[in-house]
Amino acid sequence: MGKRECKFEFDGDLTAKLGGLAANSYSILKQTLYPGAGALADEIKKRLSGHKRTGDLADSVTIVQMDQNGGKVNTAVIFAGYDENGVPNAIKAAVLESGSSKQKKTPFIRPAVAAVRARSAMLMQERLDEIINAEMEK
Repeated sequence: MGKRECKFEFDGDLTAKLGGLAANSYSILKQTLYPGAGALADEIKKRLSGHKRTGDLADSVTIVQMDQNGGKVNTAVIFAGYDENGVPNAIKAAVLESGSSKQKKTPFIRPAVAAVRARSAMLMQERLDEIINAEMEK
């Protein structure tokens, strides 16, 4: 039996385009994460709209600037700032979510995450596909 050979080749243009994607990976990952984080932020705000006295808390929902650490790019949806009494909005959100000795828990973060998990992944994949397709069309 003779040796069979199977060759796959890419032209230099494709190699350059892929290299361009790699060189811009941080920017691409940032652009990819924002739609998913935005969907979560919107869902949290929507769930807070049904609660009394949470308008300021809903307004404090913020997407943190992207960070690169150990080869990973990440962001978070947080509750920024303080209320009119100087109480951190993050504390207010935690008490609303998990309850306290004086307040019944009213989960809104975990249900929001569960509600948008698949949609966020889809939005991020769509954005990544758009970026890659645009680069390949150049």
